[in-house]
Amino acid sequence: MKLKNFLELTPLIDVFLILLFVFMINQKEQEQAFEQEKIQLSGDLKASYEKLADQKLKSSTFESSLSESDKKIKMYEQELLAQKELLEKSTEEISRKLMDLFGQTSYSLEKKVLDRELTPDFYYQYLEQLQKTDLIDSTKIIQQIMVLGELKAYATIINIYVDNDNQVLLNGKALPISLGEFDENTGDFDLEMKESFIKGLIIELENHYEKQKKSKEKLGEIVMITFGHAEKTLTGVIRITESVLRKYFAETRQIEGNSKKIFYSNMGYFPFL
Repeated sequence: MKLKNFLELTPLIDVFLILLFVFMINQKEQEQAFEQEKIQLSGDLKASYEKLADQKLKSSTFESSLSESDKKIKMYEQELLAQKELLEKSTEEISRKLMDLFGQTSYSLEKKVLDRELTPDFYYQYLEQLQKTDLIDSTKIIQQIMVLGELKAYATIINIYVDNDNQVLLNGKALPISLGEFDENTGDFDLEMKESFIKGLIIELENHYEKQKKSKEKLGEIVMITFGHAEKTLTGVIRITESVLRKYFAETRQIEGNSKKIFYSNMGYFPFL
């Protein structure tokens, strides 16, 4: 009887086992899917952490860069302030030195120009005493430029400058003249080149002066002829160029007579401005 009952239950047991097996398979698949999702979420979370860490690093770097920029800005501000103070001190020193040299400031020097009291003797005296001062070269240059700056507002400036390549410039414009190569065997430049150079420079000076006379801006009563050269200009070029300028200066003064006040100044070495 028991066996019969058991056999009657066998189909039900089979169904139960099948259902249990199917359930276990589904459970396994769900576990695998969950595990896969867990791995995916873990990867996403790790990527998010890495991205966050990268953002923090970038933020930290930016803050550091910003801090460094702030430091540089403050440093530049300090340097600018120092330069401003130095400029103010230099201006005071120049005014004081002018007072020491002549008992006059740049204002009184300007007034002397306006009142037409600036004589060649005064200007030469200024340059002569300026050369004897114990100031550093840069300050001397500033003083010379300042005096010329005062004169420039009222005078016609004819400036000849020879650069490091021995190129001659008239008021900043290169002239088509050259002494050529220096001949070490003869200790001089080629004779024909030298004659051509001298003639060419005189023509350029005369043409420039005539153009100034005919220009809308009338030639002032004061004419400043200045000469300067670069640090590496050949001595021979300096000597020949200055000789031509001095001759031109003397002839121009003679031609103009008392109608104009004509000055000449050899500024020597100074950086081209």
